[in-house]
Amino acid sequence: MIKYTLILVFSFFSIGLFSQESDIELFFSSADVFFQRYVYDGAVNYKRLKSNTAELDKLTKQISNVRFDEDNSKYKKAFYINAYNILVINKIIEYYPIKTVEEIDKFFKKYRFNIAGDDLNLVQIENEKLLDAFNHDPRLHFALVCGAIDCPKIADYSYTWDMLDIQLEDQTYLALNDDEFIKNSKGKYLLSQIFKWYSSDFGSNTEELVTFINRYREDKIDYKDIGYYKYNWALNEYLKKNIGNSDVESQSGSNNSFRYITAAALPKGTIEIKQFNSVYSQNDNNTRSTFFTASAVALYAVSNSFNVGFVTRYRKVHNDLPSTSAFDVFSGNIEGASRSRFTAVGPAIRWAPKQEWESFSIQSSLTFPIGSELEGSASLPYIDTNGPNFSTQFWNDKSIGNKFSLFTDVGIYLEDFGFGDDGYANSLSFPSTAILSYFPSKKITIYTLAGFSPYVGSPFEYYGQAGIGFKYQISPNLEIELLSTLFSNRYLSSKDGSANTYNIGFRYSNR
Repeated sequence: MIKYTLILVFSFFSIGLFSQESDIELFFSSADVFFQRYVYDGAVNYKRLKSNTAELDKLTKQISNVRFDEDNSKYKKAFYINAYNILVINKIIEYYPIKTVEEIDKFFKKYRFNIAGDDLNLVQIENEKLLDAFNHDPRLHFALVCGAIDCPKIADYSYTWDMLDIQLEDQTYLALNDDEFIKNSKGKYLLSQIFKWYSSDFGSNTEELVTFINRYREDKIDYKDIGYYKYNWALNEYLKKNIGNSDVESQSGSNNSFRYITAAALPKGTIEIKQFNSVYSQNDNNTRSTFFTASAVALYAVSNSFNVGFVTRYRKVHNDLPSTSAFDVFSGNIEGASRSRFTAVGPAIRWAPKQEWESFSIQSSLTFPIGSELEGSASLPYIDTNGPNFSTQFWNDKSIGNKFSLFTDVGIYLEDFGFGDDGYANSLSFPSTAILSYFPSKKITIYTLAGFSPYVGSPFEYYGQAGIGFKYQISPNLEIELLSTLFSNRYLSSKDGSANTYNIGFRYSNR
């Protein structure tokens, strides 16, 4: 099993960490994270965005740096849709707080932007780069969002060339079945002014317009029973909806865009707390040794690229007969074979070396032992190392379409390090982990995990694991995770033994 685990880990790692993204692919992935963070229930959280515009500034720079040739022209349609929506938000943020884009003089025509080397205003992006260039595709009118409350709801994901047709179909369906976009007033259907302003894109007459609408509508309408309502230019600003005594942020959109990017550094001013509980139990046919570890990592984002915090660890060990259960670790203690205590605490940092690498970060921690005789004695079982532990992990997260992602973690661990005659192990290892995730819905993640870690020394030592996990987004800020793995190393292989882990974790973030 370990041989195939090793092959799987390094195959995943090669794909995830070393794949090179072009400027436009990097833009799509950055835009995806941006819309996920600042779009809620089809509206934009301008207030939150105004307090931290670094991501927005970076996106506008990426928009200007993109260049098109024959090799990447397939990206154009998706690129200009995203660029339009981002530049609308960017210009609003310059003047925010405002109540409507009408407060900005000649909003759509006066201001020009550097877009893929061209000097264009918003009208030109919409008409020349999208409608004229793509045969006046009527679905574009439900993807382009002008910053007004009567626009179609803005998507909380980036449009991508490979999924664009499906995304445009979805957005059109959502808009044309939205009671706020097509309103029913006493049996008469009131349509948005968009259908008037761009009437030729929907057909040559009212009957053809209604035929187009009914192609997507669940509740069909009659062309004889339609009218138009006055367009509301109030800002499409997200406001928290008060439900009972709680403020709840609603989110919608593609499954992959909704997900929390594990490898990303936290945005400035946000916090993240991860609490992970693991039961590791090994059976070498003579003894069952079980360790319960409750670890916590708390980080605060000093800036968009640097997060600082601490880690702590509580452990309980229980040695018993091979026939016992792993969960007996939670039962009564056996003298000389069980013990529990907080064993380590120390600082941690996470940093993103390059801001444009949205899904890459490095996390390091240094933990110091709490207490003495952690490695055991004649009357005490081993519970942890007597010396400090240092770890550095290189994290990368790559989206694969709208349903999958690949996370890779390559680390350097120096455990129980020190000098002198106190018997420090100075153990050096290089653990690697690959996690392939699938997103069946916006709240659910199912993933498979493979890991391998070689140790420096002679004879050759290693451990390997493979498992399956599940995550559920309880709320926009709170996530629960379940994971079970099979575990092996050289010692267990030589004893024909086995080991498993059973894990439950929680992550809280206000990002």
